[in-house]
Amino acid sequence: MSEYWLISAPGDKTCQQTWDTLNNATKSGNLSVNYKFPIPDLKVGTLDQLVGLSDDLGKLDTFVESVTRKVAQYLGEVLEDQRDKLHENLMANNTGETCADPGGGEPPPTPTSPVCDSAYSDQHGCWPCEHHHHSEGEASQPSSGRCSPRWDEEDDDERTHHILTQGDLPTYLTRFQWDMAKYPIKQSLRNIADIISKQVGQIDADLKVKQILKKFGSLLTRNLADLVKKEHFILDSEYLTTLLVIVPKSMFNDWNANYEKITNMIVPRSTQLIHQDNDYGLFTVTLFKKVSFKVKKVEEEQRKYVWIV
Repeated sequence: MSEYWLISAPGDKTCQQTWDTLNNATKSGNLSVNYKFPIPDLKVGTLDQLVGLSDDLGKLDTFVESVTRKVAQYLGEVLEDQRDKLHENLMANNTGETCADPGGGEPPPTPTSPVCDSAYSDQHGCWPCEHHHHSEGEASQPSSGRCSPRWDEEDDDERTHHILTQGDLPTYLTRFQWDMAKYPIKQSLRNIADIISKQVGQIDADLKVKQILKKFGSLLTRNLADLVKKEHFILDSEYLTTLLVIVPKSMFNDWNANYEKITNMIVPRSTQLIHQDNDYGLFTVTLFKKVSFKVKKVEEEQRKYVWIV
């Protein structure tokens, strides 16, 4: 799995010269594949404002990473036996749909030639660097000087237009685009940081609510794994299986009186109440495997109980 570094290099007379210096230094040792990382011309403000913001940005970065890890962990818990699908659910921009680059064209091979919007840059060029675990001693050695606010026109001509897969994390990093709608560049850096903090704070609050419901909510919303035990199930049987059924509390008597009549493939007197809350009860029932999915489908159409296979 590739490792991505976001680096900033002191500028030469033009950004293109800095880019070439970086590429030459890393290419000779096969250290990395480099991509330009376009950042708009943000309202930097005064030096005092930057210094004041510096500590807050460090704390915000730690907070954002913490919440991101919590979301990933929560998704892993929700997927449970489908953890192999975790990667495809951890998407940037919450979508796996493709959207065309303004220039159109065909998707490039991976990795592709670096791309940077010529309108983006300042005194430093920023590039995500796909690192290849070689010696750190062979880092780039960019020279000093002010960087031009444009990449070379020649570089613009070499742009490879492509299709962006917004949900793909490597593509999101290597083809990063600033979201002007969410983070207007006319706002100060402090305001943009506050916007990010507020958004991530809301995600954190929503996640805490979901975790509470998952652990202490009703049987319809919480994780049932901590309620059931091995002895509640028929295991290693060629013909029989045990299903879980969530029954409204007002229908306990109806369930106990009629569950054996659902099909003649249900084992008589096999139901057991293993947990109940204020509104629902969690029952087990044993039946033949060959009819389990059919029974679940028919019963769910009647919407009396919630069957869990």
